[in-house]
Amino acid sequence: MECEEEKGQKVFPIFYHVEPTEVRNQSGIYGEAFKNHETNADEVKKKKMEEWRAALRKASQLNGFHLHNG
Repeated sequence: MECEEEKGQKVFPIFYHVEPTEVRNQSGIYGEAFKNHETNADEVKKKKMEEWRAALRKASQLNGFHLHNG
């Protein structure tokens, strides 16, 4: 998402076997993965994970492709 903001590059998210709302709300498999990673993360990693969460929320709000059975 940094490249989109800083360089004007286009971003086209592809949601492969995941609902865009799970990415946006970080629920389901995304929420579980973040929760597992945060369990053992130090402060530096937690900060980086927050940046990832924000980027994923933003990407999930863009028009993209949603593939159920690819």
